[in-house]
Amino acid sequence: MRPLLYRILRLVLPVTRPFSHTSQAHKRHRFYFQLLLSCLVALLAYAMPRHLRNFGPFSYSLVLLVLVFRLGAFSITPSTEHWLLRAYRLIGLATFASQLFWSFTPLVHRGTGLPLLVLWSTFAAWSTLRLVRLLAMEVRVNGRVLMGAVAGYLMIGITAGLLLAVLETIHPGSFQATETNRLSGLLDAQLAGQPGVKVWQLDFERLTYFAFTTVTTVGYGDITPTTPQAQMLSMMFAIIGPIYIAVVMGVLISRLTVQTTESMELAREHSRPLTGPDQGSSEPASLERTRSAPTSSEPAPAEPTTSQPTTS
Repeated sequence: MRPLLYRILRLVLPVTRPFSHTSQAHKRHRFYFQLLLSCLVALLAYAMPRHLRNFGPFSYSLVLLVLVFRLGAFSITPSTEHWLLRAYRLIGLATFASQLFWSFTPLVHRGTGLPLLVLWSTFAAWSTLRLVRLLAMEVRVNGRVLMGAVAGYLMIGITAGLLLAVLETIHPGSFQATETNRLSGLLDAQLAGQPGVKVWQLDFERLTYFAFTTVTTVGYGDITPTTPQAQMLSMMFAIIGPIYIAVVMGVLISRLTVQTTESMELAREHSRPLTGPDQGSSEPASLERTRSAPTSSEPAPAEPTTSQPTTS
């Protein structure tokens, strides 16, 4: 009971641990790997056989929890961002609760997806901005940083798939599939003869596929948004995808340029020969001082003697 209460309190209390750049870098790299792994699990859930794809909507919750507990633990500006972290975690928990409620609701109650549509859009946009800021804090570009950049792109595609699925449950027929020169609803075959089907029992694999073809601006044309809401949402993700690539590539290229310049300057410093105080002299200054100083073995110059007059 105590660990559970401690975790709940940590969600709403500000971060009080000391801000260490080295420890924060390790935590960021670990978060990049965890986010990438959760996104890959969410995609693999829709690559399973048909009877196992019903767990696909729950795979979104895995990505959501990683964002809440891992991305929500970073304080980018630790002195002034405590209330923002608290608000970020609360919105994430509200999104998680709304998603569970939507997943276990019969499809006839179409309005249950509206809160999830608003909450997930807000939380995903905020998470993307925080992730880009974390990537901008990196000093060196390595494999873990590249994992974070790829994970952010996959997160945008997964978010698009979920929002398109929510829109399809709110307004069935928003997306039509082109089959034998005719349009048919993506969920028509699944809803046939099942009036009380729940959302988690539906297969949103084709909508997730359409979301990634939209984000990557490929657009094969086999699925078409037919309603104005579906068209505007698809167009929005077609714009967000290239913008994310442009911003992240700019951040990584700038860091890689600085990293390469510093490496070249360091190599030039190591290859530069040692020089003395006189230009053109390749001998160390200490050796020159040793040679110019008189040695103790040399005889001291004799003092001149004066002849005394003799008296008779």
